[in-house]
Amino acid sequence: MTLRPINLIAPFVLLAALAGSAAAQTPPPPGGGMGGGMGGGMSLPRTSEEVAPWSARIFTRLDVNQDASITGDELAIFANPTVAAMGGSRMRAMIVQSDANRDSRISAEELSAGAQRMFTRMDRDGDGQLADDELPQRPAPPPPVAMPPPASTMPTFPDNPPDGG
Repeated sequence: MTLRPINLIAPFVLLAALAGSAAAQTPPPPGGGMGGGMGGGMSLPRTSEEVAPWSARIFTRLDVNQDASITGDELAIFANPTVAAMGGSRMRAMIVQSDANRDSRISAEELSAGAQRMFTRMDRDGDGQLADDELPQRPAPPPPVAMPPPASTMPTFPDNPPDGG
C-alpha cells in the first residue's frame, strides 16, 4: 500500500495543533517534554505496550486546569476546523466514549481504558501492532461541484428582440 504524503503529515499537524494549544497552558509531563520522535510523542501508538504511556501524555496535555479530569471545555481544541478536519473529531469521539461512568468528566483511568479499546478495534489481526493499513485514513475529499455549462445563446430581453428589430 502506498501512502499519500497528506496521510503521513495530517496526524502530525493535528497533534502539533493539539499539543501547541494545550502546551501553552500546561507544564510538560514529568520526564522532560512530550517524548521523542516526530509528532512529539503524540502520534498514535503503534504497539499495545505504547497505549498506556500515550494515553497518559494525551491526558496531561488535555487536562488544562489540572483537576484530574478532562471536561468539555478542555476538549474545545477539537472544535477548531483545522484540527477537526485532520481527525480531531475522531480523537474527541474516542475521548468522550471513554467516560465509563457518564459523569461528563474523563479520568486518566477512563482515558487509558478507552485508548486500549480503540487500539484493540484498530488492530484487526490481533497481533498487538498496528500496520499502516490498520491506521485511520483521512476521508476522501468530496467530489468537485458540477457547474452548469455556459449558455450557448444570448438570452432575449423585451427591449432587444431576437430579430434585431
